[in-house]
Amino acid sequence: MIKYMLLCVGVGFAAGRLDYFQGLAAVSTGIILVCLCLMTFIASIDMGKKDFLKDLKNAGWKIIVYSFATIIGTLIMVWIVSPMLPLSSKDALVAASGMGWYSLATGLVFDYSPSLSVVTFVYCLLREMTAMFLMPLLWKRFQAPELVSIAGSAAMNPSIAAATITGDQRLVFYGMVSGSIVSVFVPVLVPFMIAL
Repeated sequence: MIKYMLLCVGVGFAAGRLDYFQGLAAVSTGIILVCLCLMTFIASIDMGKKDFLKDLKNAGWKIIVYSFATIIGTLIMVWIVSPMLPLSSKDALVAASGMGWYSLATGLVFDYSPSLSVVTFVYCLLREMTAMFLMPLLWKRFQAPELVSIAGSAAMNPSIAAATITGDQRLVFYGMVSGSIVSVFVPVLVPFMIAL
């Protein structure tokens, strides 16, 4: 999936540089909005199939605390390191509010700033890929809820990869629950940070 996303970014960038598809640029905002609504609808159907509330109850208070700590910790760390970045603190927080959900966050940021939308995509993608590498390495030192927080909203994919390597199936469960909780806040956080 990641390689196809990178391919689309590369082809889109090249098309923009070569002035192709200029007519499409005029309606791009509407197309992005329709695609985002469709994606959100499909994700909601998938969450509805799973007994999300039962899973949440079984996970207990710990996974809820770790999920909120993931959101708060991400925003605090980005605010602290933002003076070292070639972005304003606000723009850094907008990008970080994607929490690893590159497909949704990129579209939400696009109207505010197309260039920041690309930054958001790269940040979210790197967060997910970093989690895929770190989770198997840190598996014996930390508990499952702590590990899945590395990935933010994209916790499911790295959790599956880490569980395959380590054999710890709890990572998949906590990744699904924590990723779902963090994902619920992404459509709220990104517009909130943009509006600041």
